Amino acid sequence: MAYDFVIGVDVGKYFHHACVLDSQGRQVLSKRINQHEGSLRKLFGKFLTDDASVLVIVDQPNNIGRLTVAVAQDMG
Repeated sequence: MAYDFVIGVDVGKYFHHACVLDSQGRQVLSKRINQHEGSLRKLFGKFLTDDASVLVIVDQPNNIGRLTVAVAQDMG
């Protein structure tokens, strides 16, 4: 399956780093974000539109990455 965007999140204890690629593999965003639900929702909301397919990849899905996974799952 092809995705419109792939969001990779390198989770950290206090900050995360997000990198977003478009369907052609071009980097459209590389940014440090806060370890906060609102920051994650803002990031994911930029790319989750009604017709966009998005894959979110989290480097540590357990422990400190749980919030990131939970927010991504909640948003669809």
